[in-house]
Amino acid sequence: MKNRKEKPLIGIACSYNEKDKRICVNETYFNAVMQSGGIPAALPYVRSGENAAEVIAALDGIIFAGGVDIDPTLYGEERLEKCGEICAVRDFSENLYVKAVLASDMPLLGICRGIQTLNVFSGGSLYQDIPSEKGISVCHEKGNAHEIVINSGSILSEIVNSSPITVNSYHHQAVKAPAKGIIPIAYSHDGIIEAVEFEGRKNALAVQFHPEMSFGDDENSRKIFGWFVTECSGYRKRNNFTI
Repeated sequence: MKNRKEKPLIGIACSYNEKDKRICVNETYFNAVMQSGGIPAALPYVRSGENAAEVIAALDGIIFAGGVDIDPTLYGEERLEKCGEICAVRDFSENLYVKAVLASDMPLLGICRGIQTLNVFSGGSLYQDIPSEKGISVCHEKGNAHEIVINSGSILSEIVNSSPITVNSYHHQAVKAPAKGIIPIAYSHDGIIEAVEFEGRKNALAVQFHPEMSFGDDENSRKIFGWFVTECSGYRKRNNFTI
């Protein structure tokens, strides 16, 4: 069989409009992947672990993207007043994708809700609302730019080769208790976890900020996507995918 082109196929777990039954994703994710040398693909919503495994088997990497809040009952908490919109269909599907990808050695990248998705469905918890639960010393919403400090020797430190760095911020939730095997590697000045890596994996990273939104004018954002697409290319070659 003829080898598929060398560009890796990268799936993006998308938002879901329950009213219209439509899957959607911001164009910035597609642009960042394509400009970094990958081929982006919107992922279907799945209803079983078998479905998720079948989709994962066709990919070279996966991005868990931003979106609405995760249902707090999934990490053992009652829903607080300041918790935002939730989507049960998305939560169910992404739980299956998380389990499928973590059972493989496929590269993964979590962005904003994505870091929260990976943490919750690995057994961790979240701040449902940073301002009301933790107080405000750094604004994490409305695109505010702020510094994060990165642990030396971490994957993110090796990617950007700098600390602190300035990132954008569009979230009111964040990782509270990291799940087993999830290692915090970057923090904002108020102690919020801004990036994590995964024990025993060098091709998996999740960040609380949005590098796809700042891709055009921020070198560190481009470095993150460049690193990820390179990891996906290596995964594809190791597995000798064909069509």
